[in-house]
Amino acid sequence: MNSAPNGPPNERSHPPSDDRAWRESFYFGFVDSRCGLGVYNSLGEKPVSGRSAYICTLWREDLLAETYIAGLERTATEHACGGLRYRLNEDDRSWAIEYQAKVPVLGPVGRSYVGQIDVDEALPRLDVAMDLRFEPTTPAYEYASSPAWSRLFDGHVEQSGRFTGVVTIADARYEIDAFGSRDHSWGPRDWSHPRGWTFFTASFDRGPAFISLWAAETASGSSVDGYVWRDGAAAKVTAIACDVAGGRPAPGVPFTVRITDSSGATTDLVCRAHSVMRHQVGGGRGQLPSHVDRWLVEINSPRDGIGHGEFELLSPIGTEPAAPRQLTSTPD
Repeated sequence: MNSAPNGPPNERSHPPSDDRAWRESFYFGFVDSRCGLGVYNSLGEKPVSGRSAYICTLWREDLLAETYIAGLERTATEHACGGLRYRLNEDDRSWAIEYQAKVPVLGPVGRSYVGQIDVDEALPRLDVAMDLRFEPTTPAYEYASSPAWSRLFDGHVEQSGRFTGVVTIADARYEIDAFGSRDHSWGPRDWSHPRGWTFFTASFDRGPAFISLWAAETASGSSVDGYVWRDGAAAKVTAIACDVAGGRPAPGVPFTVRITDSSGATTDLVCRAHSVMRHQVGGGRGQLPSHVDRWLVEINSPRDGIGHGEFELLSPIGTEPAAPRQLTSTPD
């Protein structure tokens, strides 16, 4: 898989600048169709302020989600916040993911949960524990430099791989063996910089095939980067186009995504969201808060089979979200 010209990415902690918006973040996510469980979690750290925070979401017949903010705990290869901990094994580039918390149950999947990430204390909670290992199955992919990324990150790495281990939710035990993805970003994350934002990641049951990409339209231009991985090779994503009736996906209503890559090939996907969650992110230099809508989606690909993934859009608070449109990279 291609990486940026500066060689293999450095996966250790990065030294922060004195910018209060400087942030280092990590993401891990998968769906295990065999046991009927999906998981994603993400940890962000702001060394200048000494704070860290995470979001952890699990879905089966019900949807569970927890957020947590605490003091900073990080070393060169370990990152922790409350009950969530990530640890890099530098020998084989695998990651350990450990988690233990009482997680609120939002309700059944197939619904929209708007503004309920900071959940009411009255919601029931279940004991959740994870002991997982992420083993890379593709090389790490580092995004190329672009003016559009200048206030979103200095570096960003994505990678697909296999998750194994155990997740327990109350008395239910899930033996995990599933494909998914991770990412790692560092640099200023100024949420007032992007005018729009799309994140898409998916894994499929043939191949396996993987897709992972970010697209942003910002004051400094627009950019799309990421990869389509299949048949043991990668192609760089050059454009994403979405057809979403009514402006945003509605749970249960199909929408289409077309991804164009550097080989000139297009990948057409039919997506159906089973749940959507909205949470707020803080402003940066402009202190303009935004909200992120994240859809958990089932995907049908004529070539790659049935898949699962996420589809995410960002828009400023107080504005009416517009329908996603085609985004391509602005020439440097």
